[in-house]
Amino acid sequence: DGSRDELEKYSKIDSRIIILHQKNAGVAAARNLALKYAHGKYLFFVDSDDFIVPDILKEFYNKAENINIDILISKQKIFSDLNREEFVIRGYEEDFLPKNGNVIFSAKEISNVLFQIFSSELHGKIFRTNFIKENKLSFPEASIGEDYYFFYLAMMLSDRIAVWDQITYNYRRLRNDSLTMQSNNTLDFYKSLMALQSKMEHHKIYN
Repeated sequence: DGSRDELEKYSKIDSRIIILHQKNAGVAAARNLALKYAHGKYLFFVDSDDFIVPDILKEFYNKAENINIDILISKQKIFSDLNREEFVIRGYEEDFLPKNGNVIFSAKEISNVLFQIFSSELHGKIFRTNFIKENKLSFPEASIGEDYYFFYLAMMLSDRIAVWDQITYNYRRLRNDSLTMQSNNTLDFYKSLMALQSKMEHHKIYN
């Protein structure tokens, strides 16, 4: 579709852009390859069919630096290719957040509602690179649920999490060719859940 030519054009303009080529092995494999080469202070994931708010990465960086976090979670707008309807969903449920007034919190403070507060997609979230690499986090080689595994494990291992009341990401959903629309990948989500359980047991946080 010409995307490689576009990438190469931009990489010649800006040396910070690195193009990585490998045989198509799914989203998880692509992200794991990228993690090996990532050297910026923060990680931000963008799917090829979505788009972000202009200048939002600069704002994300400044916000993260000001409060010194491992994970910063914002909001996202979802839109559908099927009916073009736009609506905003929260990247988090405010009613479940800690009530102690602290801007920064840990997963331990919300452990009883952790899986209810946040959407598991990586969209609209940034992660401190050193935190991810120090904990040796990567994606399970599954076509569905790899973000669920990565996000929640990162949350459980962090003591410095914050939310940002800002829409940063536009997420395209319900395309007919989307991986999430393919029912034959359902078993992969189960595999991701089992991988998450195994890691939680390893870190003695499963209970």
